[in-house]
Amino acid sequence: MIWLSVAAGGALGTVSRYGVTLGVARLGASGFPYATLLVNVLGSFCIGIVVAWLGGRADINQALRPMIQVGFLGALTAFPAFSLDALLLTE
Repeated sequence: MIWLSVAAGGALGTVSRYGVTLGVARLGASGFPYATLLVNVLGSFCIGIVVAWLGGRADINQALRPMIQVGFLGALTAFPAFSLDALLLTE
């Protein structure tokens, strides 16, 4: 069950990252990977908030914690996307 919740969270995080990328591109921001900066800063902040909030709660479903932390926020702030943007920026 936990594997499925992490997979579902990862799918939502990936789609959210893509949506942010499209939204930033629609604003006309180009040349610098603003979408990557936005999702990594926002996602890292949210990971800290979620860990602090869920860390002390025993009444939370045990599949919800990895779904949010590892699945959704992990996919949202994926390092390979950051690496690709950094490579493209240096080129």
